[in-house]
Amino acid sequence: MMNKKKDLFTTYWQMRMAGAERRMAAALELISHKPTRGTLAEDVVREIIDAFLPGQWTSASGFIVDAKQRPSDQLDIIIYDQLARTPLYRDENVVVLPTGTRPFVVEVKSVLNKVSLFEALDNIASPKAQEATPRDVIGVVYAFRGFKQWQTLQTHLKAHLRKLRKKGAFDPAHLPDIICVQEQNVVVVRDLDPDFKMTAYATKTPVVQSLLTQVLNGLRVPALYSLLPKPDYEPNPLFSLA
Repeated sequence: MMNKKKDLFTTYWQMRMAGAERRMAAALELISHKPTRGTLAEDVVREIIDAFLPGQWTSASGFIVDAKQRPSDQLDIIIYDQLARTPLYRDENVVVLPTGTRPFVVEVKSVLNKVSLFEALDNIASPKAQEATPRDVIGVVYAFRGFKQWQTLQTHLKAHLRKLRKKGAFDPAHLPDIICVQEQNVVVVRDLDPDFKMTAYATKTPVVQSLLTQVLNGLRVPALYSLLPKPDYEPNPLFSLA
C-alpha cells in the first residue's frame, strides 16, 4: 500500500512539474518579443512558485529592513510565512519585512549577461548580509536565457569571487544557494559544508524543477521532503569554483 501511495505522489509531482515546464517554455518564446520582458519574466516565475506554495506562505516583491531601518536592495520575489511575522508594510504585491523572517528570495532575469549577473548576485547578498545568520535567507537567481557558452558564466563568477576577496568582503554564505539558467539547462549549486564550493551542472530534468524543489525544501516543510522529485544532473560537473 505504501509503494502505491509513493508512486501516486511521484506521478502527481511529475505532472505538476511538467505543467510548470510547459509554462516556462511558453514564456521563453514571449520574452523574445516583449519590450517589457523583465516584468513578464518576474510575473511568470512568481505565478509558478505561488501555485506550489503551502497555504501559510505567500510571495511579493519588496524589501527587507534591519533593526536600524536600513533596507535591502529591491528584491524581485520574496517568499515568506505570513502567519509567523506581520510585514512592516504591505500594499498589493509590494511588501516590507523585518529581518528574522527567514525569507526565500528570488532574483529573476529574462537575459543573463555580465551586468545582470553581477546585479543579481549583489541583490541576493543584500538581505543575506543583514542577518546574523545569512543561511536564514535562501537565495536563488533564475534566468530564462544565459550565456551561449557555459565557460562565460564560469569566467564571470570567478571574477565576482575574486573581486569580493580583494575587497575583503567575501562571505560564501552571501552567495546564491543556486543559479538556474533555463534555456541552457544549467544549474549552479553552492555548497558550504564541509567547505565552500560552487558547482555547475547540466540538468537532465527541467531547470524549473531545480527552482521549485529548492523553494519547497527552503520553506522547511519536513512532511514534503520525501515526496519531492529530486533534480537529476549530469554526473560530470561543467565547472567548480572554490
